[in-house]
Amino acid sequence: GERLTLRFYYESLAGLDEDWQVFLHIDAKEGGFRIHGDHFPARGRYSTTLWQKGDVITDEWSGTVPRDAPSGSYDVWLGFYIGEGRLPFTGGDSSVHDGVDRVRVGRLTIP
Repeated sequence: GERLTLRFYYESLAGLDEDWQVFLHIDAKEGGFRIHGDHFPARGRYSTTLWQKGDVITDEWSGTVPRDAPSGSYDVWLGFYIGEGRLPFTGGDSSVHDGVDRVRVGRLTIP
């Protein structure tokens, strides 16, 4: 039931012509438990259609850890989507992505 706040920074490598949302998955390493945190970046105040090459965008997400969340280690994954489509992730270090257009951005422990 405690509050969890995560802050992310994105650097735009090019302009975008669609308004993408962030999907945030906080996945337990064991047991399949997931905390969802889908949201528009920058609390919806700075649509991805406004992003220009070189912009650095600060995005903060806050949510409540469900009381039934099991203790343990969790991977934090994120990506971008519109409807059922995800923004493709290509390249980069294969140790931080899982092949389904999301990137592991960290780990956390729930006591």
